[in-house]
Amino acid sequence: MSSVIPLGEFLLEIIKIGISYTTVYLLASLGEIYAEKSGVLNLSLEGIMAMGAFLGYVFALASNNPYAGLLGGLIAGLALGFLFAFVAITLGVNQVLAGLSVWLMGIGLADFFYVITTERQQYCRSLQNFPRCQFHFYQTCRS
Repeated sequence: MSSVIPLGEFLLEIIKIGISYTTVYLLASLGEIYAEKSGVLNLSLEGIMAMGAFLGYVFALASNNPYAGLLGGLIAGLALGFLFAFVAITLGVNQVLAGLSVWLMGIGLADFFYVITTERQQYCRSLQNFPRCQFHFYQTCRS
């Protein structure tokens, strides 16, 4: 007996997931378009987004309020944006170097603080006590 995968539904689900996941990056790239029109090359967008996601998570978890999480993400974005602006524009450092530095700092600090706050010792979490499942049909197929 062969099972047929409904290809239309599968492709529709892939499109829905793709749209929901890429919306964040599309909004960030829209902001970068406006920044580049003003003459500033900001390569630190992913670092700012990672730090914003972490602070949003911490604020929402601490207050049990999603709007506080939004405030935390805004604070992180403003802080790293001002840092990039100070380094690149006020100090006159190369914009590519300043952007990559803030990008690396944002991603590194977000991961570092996440490890500290959640007491996670490794990058990928593993389940210590994974429950055992008994598959009776598997035992009959093996014999």
